[in-house]
Amino acid sequence: MNDLIIDIATKDKAKIIARLEKLRTTVTVSDGGEYHEDRYYSIIRLTTTRTESEVEDWLYNMKTPIDYVGVCKG
Repeated sequence: MNDLIIDIATKDKAKIIARLEKLRTTVTVSDGGEYHEDRYYSIIRLTTTRTESEVEDWLYNMKTPIDYVGVCKG
C-alpha cells in the first residue's frame, strides 16, 4: 500500500475524489482540506496500490483537464 498526497485546485477536488473512489486500486481516499495560505489549493489523502508515478500519470492523462500541482508520499 502507498499513502499519497495529491495537491490539487480546490475547484477540482470533489470531482477527483469521486473518480478515485471508483478505482479498484483505491483503498481509502479523503479530503485533506484547503491550504490556509492559499485556499485555491487543497489536499487529497489517498491510500492505493498504485505507485506515486502511476497516480501522477493517471491524473496527467485525464480527458477532462484538471488543475493539480503534483503527487507525493504522505
